[in-house]
Amino acid sequence: MSNPTVFELNKIMIRNNIFVIEDNIAESIHFHLGLVRFDLSIKEFNDISTKFINILNEQLNINNFDLNKQNEYFLEKIASSIPYIVNVMDEIVDINQLKYRFENLNREIIDEKLISTPVYQYYLGNKEIISNYELKRDIWQSKEELLESIKSNATTDIYIDENNYILDGYKTLCFSLTNKNYEKLIKVKRVIFAKNKIPNIILKLEKKEW
Repeated sequence: MSNPTVFELNKIMIRNNIFVIEDNIAESIHFHLGLVRFDLSIKEFNDISTKFINILNEQLNINNFDLNKQNEYFLEKIASSIPYIVNVMDEIVDINQLKYRFENLNREIIDEKLISTPVYQYYLGNKEIISNYELKRDIWQSKEELLESIKSNATTDIYIDENNYILDGYKTLCFSLTNKNYEKLIKVKRVIFAKNKIPNIILKLEKKEW
């Protein structure tokens, strides 16, 4: 008998095979690679995850960047580029110079300053706009609950790439900009990647289910 409460944690392509991680609530974690399935207990899954993170930390060997202390959604977004991180530097930048990419309603990729992006528009009062977009969040949490939680639980570390695109902290920055007394100069961590390995993070529209 199958478990009716199954959540897909992640899905990616590995050498033309679909790799899926599922959380079977109250049972186990399933890894699906093509036609093969691996079953892990929660403890086994957590142990493997911790070992992978520690190995990557040792390989990177960057003093002010510990993977164990990063938001899991941030790590998911930059996963394929993590082995190519060269350096992480503390800097002061003008918040108005930071940029983000998102899909418009025609599914065209738009490259804009924060004040032209959907999450900023949400915090200005256009609540409906966010229903169109994918937002990674905890199970059972709505998009609105996620965005409202930022007001009292903002990200403290803001990560950007060498071209001033935001890697992590986008929602926090959008909310900050709606405050008339926001600080123009902010502390960020600039992540330098090897050539051609910068992650391309995009706020995407929800995929239509047919």
